Amino acid sequence: MRLSDSQKKAVYHREGPCLVLAGPGSGKTTVITRRIGFLTDGITGSDWLLSVTFTRAAGREMAVRYARLYPGRDLPHFGTVHSLCNRIIYDYENITGNRFHRIGGDAKVKQKILEDIWLKVNKGVNMPESDEVFSLISRRTNRPEYSSDGFIRNFDKIYDMYNAYKRQNNLVDFDDMVLFAKELLENDERIRRRWSKKYEYIQVDEGQDLSRAQFEVMKYLAGHGNIFVVADDDQGIYAFRGADPGCVLEFEKHYSNCVKYYLEENYRSCKRIVQCASSVIALNRNRYEKNLFTNNRLGEKIEFIHLRNLSEQARFVCEKISKINKRGSVCVIYRNNLSAVMFKLYLNHFNLPYNVLGGNIDIASDFMVKKVLARIRDAEKEARFLIPRPKKVFERMLLSGLYDDMSNYYERHGKSRMFAEYVYEFLKTLCSINGSYEELIKCLEFRADEDANITLSTAHSAKGLEFDTVFIVDLVNGEFPKRERMSGGMLEEERRLFYVAMTRAKNKLYLVYPEMRGSNQEEASVFYVETLKHACNK
Repeated sequence: MRLSDSQKKAVYHREGPCLVLAGPGSGKTTVITRRIGFLTDGITGSDWLLSVTFTRAAGREMAVRYARLYPGRDLPHFGTVHSLCNRIIYDYENITGNRFHRIGGDAKVKQKILEDIWLKVNKGVNMPESDEVFSLISRRTNRPEYSSDGFIRNFDKIYDMYNAYKRQNNLVDFDDMVLFAKELLENDERIRRRWSKKYEYIQVDEGQDLSRAQFEVMKYLAGHGNIFVVADDDQGIYAFRGADPGCVLEFEKHYSNCVKYYLEENYRSCKRIVQCASSVIALNRNRYEKNLFTNNRLGEKIEFIHLRNLSEQARFVCEKISKINKRGSVCVIYRNNLSAVMFKLYLNHFNLPYNVLGGNIDIASDFMVKKVLARIRDAEKEARFLIPRPKKVFERMLLSGLYDDMSNYYERHGKSRMFAEYVYEFLKTLCSINGSYEELIKCLEFRADEDANITLSTAHSAKGLEFDTVFIVDLVNGEFPKRERMSGGMLEEERRLFYVAMTRAKNKLYLVYPEMRGSNQEEASVFYVETLKHACNK
């Protein structure tokens, strides 16, 4: 790949702090690998260069690319911030003889600790999903000003007890690795001296995803100033994990001699998508201004689809997919992984293979769903002559108070009324489009196919990927954006997430607004309205 002028400037930057602001599809991975090639040209060994990636998968991909571009050269150290911090802690353990037990990946140990604390603090109250609680703990650890007492009962007390237990038992989880490494670099001169001299050059990918503590670790390691950060503040979407895009926005405050380069050409998407996405993200205030553009073709018009309800939405999308199937990659993107349930139903109904990213909800194992299925199965067994269709059985159950039973059950188990209405609409659709119990069961099978060209994904999980056609669905206020995130900085992050979803599309983008969710009439998402206003569809 030939480098553009702006890419060349970044690749050939050698000394001093540098911030590369790389828009979607701008070839940032190429810039990072080619710069490593530039720095290592003619030099034996590469253990003096550190390249930090956000995930292990990204690190492996970068290492493969580098080895392909520069066969025979030594690989530099590619690793995540957590793996780096873990090495710093190991170094401390070897120097002092103190040992810590790492529980970052041990879900059972963490679950047991949390359950014991919950019983002491919130006895008699059902505990939410542990992943939800640990996500909030992680966010509080990385953003100390954050509290979740409004979401989790007695959260502050749970947080303090969880950390106290870890300290008493020499336990370290993923977030502790970063905080402990930061404390060691701050307070232990031996560690600081050893690690500040270890790497002559430091590169950081996805800089907008760094937490404040992770950024401080990078600063200690790059005391010499040779730090090269590639970031896009417009794609900072991981505040719930503790990420702080402010680290990138304040980069020049920490490094007054910083050089900035802008990678503004999008090699992925057509003009209509790039222009529209750029107009939408420009509505955010806390960002670097950019002049994003592409030399790709104009492309097809962005389509705005207004449908009556969730079932119609899923049917429309899956019928469209069935017509374009095998003609390129397709992704259905949503804010909440519960949304995948209705799409899986229709994809199975149309016998279309697919894969799911971002968590897979097994709706068939839900108690109320199993209750309805069991009644339909029994009704078929009990029928002497005409076997009742699932739709008729479901309607009889509704007359017998099924809807109230569902609402009460989910309320007792800490689920929202919207969750109950979603499951109700799902069951209604399931029973309407299938003529027998056997067909119902087939329609509920999860048919994961990693080679399929159809993907269902949360907006977070779609980051870094690209597809020929993208459908962004459930575009209603309260869902995308979330109701509790419809103002201030939280709305800006939701808009960044929407921007990420838009810029996954190469050729065709559909935005879908279902007017009804359950019995609720919903407003079109503010993002649907903004995009409609800025769409270049002439």
